[in-house]
Amino acid sequence: MRQRISSKLTIFHRYVGLVGLTVVFAGLAILLVPFFSRDGFLILIPFVGVAIGFGITLLLSLKIKVVDVDQDFLYVAEKQNRESKIPIVEIESIKQNRWMKPYPVTIRLRQNSRYGEKIVFIPTLRFGAGFSEHPIVEELSTLVRHKRLNMNF
Repeated sequence: MRQRISSKLTIFHRYVGLVGLTVVFAGLAILLVPFFSRDGFLILIPFVGVAIGFGITLLLSLKIKVVDVDQDFLYVAEKQNRESKIPIVEIESIKQNRWMKPYPVTIRLRQNSRYGEKIVFIPTLRFGAGFSEHPIVEELSTLVRHKRLNMNF
């Protein structure tokens, strides 16, 4: 049975989060202008910081995908359209970044797919989990191990 493993807030993290952080970076730049305005070219420092912050945020947010899974395949989409079907046995590793909120999970594939070698998604929200690993990481790892063992027999 097919199950959604990415958060229902994926689109929010992908777009609204990007706009929100851009507004925050721009606000900080505007607040910092008076501190740098006396020294000519130094006024550019806050705006360069905004550009760098926006670029990093853009790169991170555009990598986030919508991910579903069943017993045999991983279903990956950028939005709700153009879905790719990736065999579970093509998964090489699954890791979660616990130092960056909202704790993205990265699936590394053996071969490139339409979305590249890595698929990044935001798992469903858990309250009070702290820095512990999301259970979906272990579930996917177990599913991959079982599929590989069954292929060898």
